[in-house]
Amino acid sequence: MISAALPTSLIAPQAAGNSTQQQATARQQAQSQQAQSTLAAYRSGKQLPTAAATDLSNVDPKLLSSAKAAAQDFEAFFITHSFSEMASDIQPDKEFGGGEGESVFNSMLYNEYGKLAAKSQGIGIADQVTRELLHLQETPAR
Repeated sequence: MISAALPTSLIAPQAAGNSTQQQATARQQAQSQQAQSTLAAYRSGKQLPTAAATDLSNVDPKLLSSAKAAAQDFEAFFITHSFSEMASDIQPDKEFGGGEGESVFNSMLYNEYGKLAAKSQGIGIADQVTRELLHLQETPAR
């Protein structure tokens, strides 16, 4: 038997490596199962638990308010751009419309529509962006 002739210091790192590899494999399997259950819940239409609902209690209020404001601004921009693209094929009224003034006015109008829509409930982008902004600013545990 060869392992009996080798010092234990040479055998131990291999055993520790196998243990670490087994832990990593178990972690990957757990993450895969969690992802599959989340996907199944999403497909069935169930309300998914949000990390923001549980993690925001210990967040600095200034940081939280600035993250929410940035996320709401992003959502307003997205909605404004969507409205502009949807209305790009609409032809101006021949009798009362047209001209440079209308294009400027329409861009301001869509901008205000986007801000108003984002401020009142929105379409759900701001909540996700807020969670991601706060998540990206977390310090890793050591």
